[in-house]
Amino acid sequence: MSRRGQDQGIVDFLAECHEASLHWDGDIEDLLSRARSGDASARQQLFEGNMELAALLALRLRPSGVREQDAMQEGMLVLKKLVDAGDRSLFLKLGSAIDSVLTAIF
Repeated sequence: MSRRGQDQGIVDFLAECHEASLHWDGDIEDLLSRARSGDASARQQLFEGNMELAALLALRLRPSGVREQDAMQEGMLVLKKLVDAGDRSLFLKLGSAIDSVLTAIF
């Protein structure tokens, strides 16, 4: 895939993430509580509502030499792990967790 095609793929992915985040209008504490209780719908809402943030953080924290797509994929995996854990400090931990994973792996 050409660099232009890769860039367009990133733009398209971020646009999809942004669109998903716009559909979330719930109470964060309620969603976190429901996610900790095993509510799959709440987990999905938390994940989709924060995909854009995770992708942008991963791009910003990406070590040199790491492809943008790889960094964003790792960001999504970190977000999924934190959401599945129902972590109340999800928003505080997300950036540092993504940074830790990216620097450890790459």
